[in-house]
Amino acid sequence: MCWLCCCALICHCCSCQVPHITFTICTPHALDLTLEEIFALEPFELLISKAKRVVTFINNHQQTLAAYRALEESVLALLKPGEARFATSFIMLQRAHKQASHLQRLVVSEGWQSAVARLTGEDKGKAAEVKMIILDDSFWGEAKQVCC
Repeated sequence: MCWLCCCALICHCCSCQVPHITFTICTPHALDLTLEEIFALEPFELLISKAKRVVTFINNHQQTLAAYRALEESVLALLKPGEARFATSFIMLQRAHKQASHLQRLVVSEGWQSAVARLTGEDKGKAAEVKMIILDDSFWGEAKQVCC
């Protein structure tokens, strides 16, 4: 049963017992829950998880973030995925897609190479995975289909 059906059922039960209370749906919340259900489907879930890995890795490592910011002054910041804000996964994916060319230039730049050289252990593996995701044309094709 979907969340909207559950809300309607609860509303009906409550309105029978307390008729003077009215029920309204918060539109942003409803859209957020709907998008959450859509993005939980397998093709979207994989795409969103890859985008989160890219954005989180770059934002969580000072050297990679500095290399990203050094590309151009007009580079937009990568938006971090949030847990409780409206449609953050979609917005994060949309911003990453807008920055695709910058991200692709980043992972082949000297700044990226020197940043990755300073990493140790597990972070080097994550950097390699992030680079593969960013250079994967099918990832950006799927992101374009979702965002545009």
